[in-house]
Amino acid sequence: MTSANLPLDLRAVHALFPAFTVPELEGWAFFENAGGSYTAKPILDRLAAFYTRTKVQPYAPCPASETGVLRVSFVHYTTPEEIDRLIAAPDAEL
Repeated sequence: MTSANLPLDLRAVHALFPAFTVPELEGWAFFENAGGSYTAKPILDRLAAFYTRTKVQPYAPCPASETGVLRVSFVHYTTPEEIDRLIAAPDAEL
């Protein structure tokens, strides 16, 4: 089986976006830009972790800075597996 014929679980995808649980947004579709309008929960969680634990001066000589630099630098990795590992890794694993 290839990814071209795997079933897509739309309920699971929908559940990844907290904005879809906001009553005021029910019944609306948002297509304002090419990147989409709402962010998935795993990305929101990583942003919250970055801003609350590692948003310090980059390259400062402290663990929070070192971890933050690693998290931001993941875009330079070339394999999807490495990017997935860095996004999902707890701070202790970096």
